[in-house]
Order: sequence, then C-alpha cells, then structure tokens
Amino acid sequence: MAAPGDAAAAAAVAAACAGLPLALRIAAEHLVARPYLSVAALADELRDERRRLDVLDSDGDEQTALRTVFAWSYRSLTPDQARAFSLLGAHFGVDLDRRSAAELLGGPPAGAARQLDALIRGHLVRPVGADRFDMHDLLRAYAAERADELAEDERRAALTRLLDHYRAHAALAMNVLIPSEWARRPTVTAPENPDPAVADAAGSRAWLTANLANLVAAVGFAADNGWPEHATQLATIIGRFLENGAHFEAAVEVHQHALRVTRARGDRAGEANCERYFSVIRGRIRRFDLAAEHARRALDLATGLGDRLAMAQAMNLLGTFLWQQNQFAEALPHLDNALRMVEELGQRGAMVITLANLTGLHNDWGRYEQAAAYGERALAIAVEIDDKPAAARAEGNLATTYEHLGRHAEALALRQRSYELFRVTGIHILASQAQARLANSLRLMGRADEALSCAEEALAVAREISDRPGEAEALEVRALLRRDARSTDAAEADFAAAFDIAVEVNDRRRMASALVGLAELCAATDRPDEARTHAGGAQAIAVELGDRPVIDRAEALLAALANVR
Repeated sequence: MAAPGDAAAAAAVAAACAGLPLALRIAAEHLVARPYLSVAALADELRDERRRLDVLDSDGDEQTALRTVFAWSYRSLTPDQARAFSLLGAHFGVDLDRRSAAELLGGPPAGAARQLDALIRGHLVRPVGADRFDMHDLLRAYAAERADELAEDERRAALTRLLDHYRAHAALAMNVLIPSEWARRPTVTAPENPDPAVADAAGSRAWLTANLANLVAAVGFAADNGWPEHATQLATIIGRFLENGAHFEAAVEVHQHALRVTRARGDRAGEANCERYFSVIRGRIRRFDLAAEHARRALDLATGLGDRLAMAQAMNLLGTFLWQQNQFAEALPHLDNALRMVEELGQRGAMVITLANLTGLHNDWGRYEQAAAYGERALAIAVEIDDKPAAARAEGNLATTYEHLGRHAEALALRQRSYELFRVTGIHILASQAQARLANSLRLMGRADEALSCAEEALAVAREISDRPGEAEALEVRALLRRDARSTDAAEADFAAAFDIAVEVNDRRRMASALVGLAELCAATDRPDEARTHAGGAQAIAVELGDRPVIDRAEALLAALANVR
C-alpha cells in the first residue's frame, strides 16, 4: 500500500499533467528511467510552470514531446488566432473575461471574440464560468513561450492596454462604491467603452471580486516589469476594497509592491500613501503598535511635503491607533488636530471619519456626553454627503454611546442601519462586527430569539472571513444569551473561547469583558472562588485600560462575593 505522502505526491503529479494521458505517460516514463527519483521529487520538478514542458520532454522524442503535440495544434491556427494564443500567454493573471481579453488582443472587439471562440473550439483555452476562460498550466506555459517570441513592442503594447483596462475599470468601480473618496484616488483616463457591469454598486462589487486575483497580480507584474505608475495607482485604487473585504494578505502584497516602487523612484508622496495603507491594514488585524508606527512614518513624510490633507489623514490614523492601545490622552491631540485641518480644507468625508473616531475614543474613555456630540455631528454630515460607509461607522459608534446612556431603542435603530449599510456596501469585516453588536442591542431590548439568530449569523460570517476579533465578539454575545437562557455549560464554553481568541489577537478590552462574564456566570452557579478569580483578573485589566463599565461590573461582583464562602 502506498504511503499517504506518495498518494498526495501522485495526485500533485496528475494535477500538474492536467490528467492528459500523454503527459501522464511521459511522467511515468521519467520515474521508470530514473529509479532514484521519487514521486514527490517529480512533483517538485513539475511545480514550476515554465519548467514543466522541459520535464515532460520525453528525452527528446519528437513524436511524443508535449511541445510537439501542442505545436501541432498551434500550427493549425490562422495567423490572427496564433497571435491571439501567444498574447494570451503573456497574461500575468489567472483567467480573463472577454472584455479584458479584447484589450489584450487589440483590434475590434468582434475580431477578438472570433479568435477566442476559435481557440475554445480548438481546446487551447477553456471556459471557466460565465464569460470567463483560462488555460491549463501546461498550455499556459507553452503559450508563454510563444509570447516570448513576439516583438517586444507588440507584447508591451498589449500588456499596457490590459493594465490600462484594469486600472480604469477598478477606478470606475471604486468611484461607484465609495464616491466620497474619489478625490483621494488617482485620476486615470476613463475607458472609451466601459464595462456596463460597473454602472452600479452591485455590479462594481462583482467586477472587483471576479477580477481580484488579476488586479493583485497586475500590481506585482507592473512593479517588476517597468510600469511603476500602474503599480502605485492600482494599489491605491483597490486599497479600500481589499481592506473592506478583509483581503488582508492581498492588501499587504500590493502595498509592498507599491512601497518598493515609490522608494525606488524617490516618490515621497507615494511612499506616504503606502505607509497610510499599511497603517490601516495593520490596524484591521489589531496590530495597533505597528499601525501607529506606519502612521508616524506617513505623518513625517506628509509633513516634509507640506501636504496638509495627507498630514490630517496620518494624524487621524495615529490618534486612532493610540486610542486603540488605550492611550487616550496621547491620542486626543492627534484627532483634534486632524479634525481642525480637514475642517479648514473642507474635506467633509474626512471630517466624518475623524468625528466617528473621536466618538469611539470618548466612548472608551467614559465621556459619553462628549461622544454623543461628536457622533451626532458625524452622522449628520455623512447623511448630508450621502457617504454610506462613513454613515455606517458613525451610526455604530453613536449606538455604543446611546447604550451607555441608556437610550437602548435609539441605539437599536442605529445598529440596524449600521449593519445594513455595511452589508450592502460589501464591507464584510465591519458588517460581521456590526451584526454582533446588533445582536447585543436586541438582547438588551429583551428580543432574545432574534438576538441569538443574529449572533449565530455574525459568528458564521466572522469565521468565514477569518475575522478573529469579530468571532470573539459574536461568541461573547452568544454567551450572554445562553447565560440568560440558563444554558450554563454552553455559555461558559463561549466565554472561554472568546477569552482565548482575545488573548490570541491581544485584545485586552475583550479579555476583560469575557473574564467578567465568566465571573458572573460562576457566581450564578455557586462557584464563588472561580468567580473571584475571574473578576479579579477582569478588574486588573479594566483598571489598566480605564474601561469603566467592566470595572463597575467586576467591583460590584467582588463586593457581593466578599462574605461568600
């Protein structure tokens, strides 16, 4: 019986050969002719696409070598079809839709469509969904060799057209999704015949999602092959989409490419822009220390350039991430200065973001009246300028304020609108967190069944997008609901899981909240010693953070347990 590792290696070899009988036979001949070669070693050789055709050369047998087989099909093509096949081999991405392919091939769209259909009929490309197609890896490797034989100016012109196409349509899509930020994105030439898909929000989001892998690949390709402006502009254009969709690895990848290009060109403004994006992404994964470092570098660069808007944006980020590290007094001047600057510049979208952050800061500081003033102003401006993502943020922060002030019905209405706006605008990570908070608002209003359903859905979404902080928040809300329903063991498991995730992501506020929840549960189930231990731990963390609500709960519980043995 073959070892599991051999079976996995054999499966990898079969996949690399696309299941093609000729390719599989040649691979088997390699193993027979080279008994020292393991299946795993052959799989390793085949992993490099550009070397697969060399490996599967069948020792130079011209009748069976894959290049020869592919060449038979290639020679049967008309000149236009052969050129189309070769240009497709120059594509840096995974798959293509017909409009993108037409840009790559050039000429009238009808002619490009005929060439594509001919290649599909000849099994040189394959459909992979509605209006999209790709090549198998082996054929792509062969097409790439044919692309290398094209004249350099023809190949470069084709790739420039494709990069222009991706950049222009990404900009159109982002302007539809987040129109309030159009001034912060690069100005690029609009396409003569834009894809109708990017005419509305749903279509724009679908286009960006379908082309996400190609857009990320385009940034890296452009950075490495002499299109620096395409690299930096495209990274900036899709940055917010990557952030909002929780595509954090892709975001880091594209901004690393852009940062490398801007530094090589001595583009200080571009470098500041990259540092701002890195700050945001590090903040999304709760590395607030790194986020603050990037924000400081962005602020230094913007100050050196005298760019007041960039300075304000960096100050806003720096203040936000100092606040998230519970450095309230240090954070406040940065946010105040950022607000003053964007007010002077008339940047109303930036005003909403800064005001919403000031709301959150004062919430966590226990200054609820100040928080309400900032939050109500942020929401009014967001509604006036029709900035839905900013309105959703303002509503969420203001809802927290109203809950602290006991205005639960108003808070619930804000939570419902915030969640719906995040959902329809495709900001997945914030939508899952908003839904968890909506579940808690429903719980506070006594609507337990609705709250539990909402918490379960928020938990599922958070797990689907690997949002660990959001998962912890949903678990804690579900724990509270299970505790209220007397499902003690299930509630305790949820509190413990929320605490473990909070430790993993270094969310000390969530750690304190989960611990005090566990303490209250232990007290209710006649386990006073455990309750005191958890309450003491929660109190210590909350005092360090200045988290007044948790301090109050922990102190009340410890006082109630003072004489309990």
